[in-house]
Order: sequence, then structure tokens, then C-alpha cells
Amino acid sequence: MTDDDPFLRRNPSRWRASKLRRPLVLLAAVGALLAAGVAAQLVGCNAHEIGHAAVGSLVGWEVEQVRLCLPAGGGVDYGDVPRWAGNVQGYAGGLTAAVALWALYSRGIRRYQRPLRSPLWWAAGLAIALFIGPQLVLSLVEGSAGPGEDYTRRFDEQREVYATAIAASALAGGALHWWRWRAPWSKQP
Repeated sequence: MTDDDPFLRRNPSRWRASKLRRPLVLLAAVGALLAAGVAAQLVGCNAHEIGHAAVGSLVGWEVEQVRLCLPAGGGVDYGDVPRWAGNVQGYAGGLTAAVALWALYSRGIRRYQRPLRSPLWWAAGLAIALFIGPQLVLSLVEGSAGPGEDYTRRFDEQREVYATAIAASALAGGALHWWRWRAPWSKQP
């Protein structure tokens, strides 16, 4: 990051990364990261299951029960399951969750350039950005499963592949967040 970066001239930060050397500021930022991470997990997981149920209902599946993600993992129970629309319903969960998380990020964090206001907003945005990519990976895995196939077996059989894909997608979200809101780490006064 150089001094001639036009983004940094247009978007000055109200705080600097050097503030994180203060223990209370660092503790507050870590708290914001954890709290926003919990909120992002709950929003993402519940939107994921609601997306499965909504699209399942639209394509004619009989949805018996939606188990939301409080406090454990959620799920959707179906009564009558015609096989022809399984892939659409599989893709819908992760895509719905990614859209919900992006909306939360866009309206709650990105709007009014909040990450440039304080390290707490910056950390909260990072936590939400970390959860968007893994939901897209889950969407691809669930949607690509064949009719009647248990996609969770893929995770067990190829744990390293999927762990790497999920970690890489989370890190990509974090890197994009850092790049977009890089002003606190710049050398500019």
C-alpha cells in the first residue's frame, strides 16, 4: 500500500491498527469478532435450512419439519420426496445462506463505511465475511449429490479436500474484507 493509493485518499480511516496494541481495544475487537461470528453462524445455518425448505416446497416436496440451528445443527424433514428436483433443493440451502450473509454484511457492515469507524466494526465485518464462502462450498457439495446420495459421506471420505476447500473459501472472504477495508493498516497519516 503506497501513499498514492486513490482508494485510501477517498476513504480515510478514523482509527489505525496501532490502536490494537491497547489491551482493552484488542479485547473489544476480539469480542466483536466472536459475537459477530456467532451471529453469522446462526444466520447462515438457519437461512441454509430455510432455503432448503422453501425451494423444496416450491418444487413440490412435502416439508414435514424444519429444525433450526439453535443450539445444534439443523435439518429439514421431508415426507414425499420426488427425485427429479433434488439438485435444485440441494443448491438452494447454501445459496440462500450466502445471500443472507451478504445482505447482513452489506446492510449492517459495509453501509456507511463502518469498518473505517472503529476496530469493532472491522472485526465484526471480518467475522461475517468468513462465513460466506463456506456456505457456497456447501451449496456445491449438496447440489452435486446424486438422488438418494448422502453427501456427508463425501466429507468423511475426502476430509482433507473439503477441509481445504472450506478453509480456502473462508480465507478468501477474509482477504477480500481486509483488502476492501485496508485503510487502518496503511502508512498514511
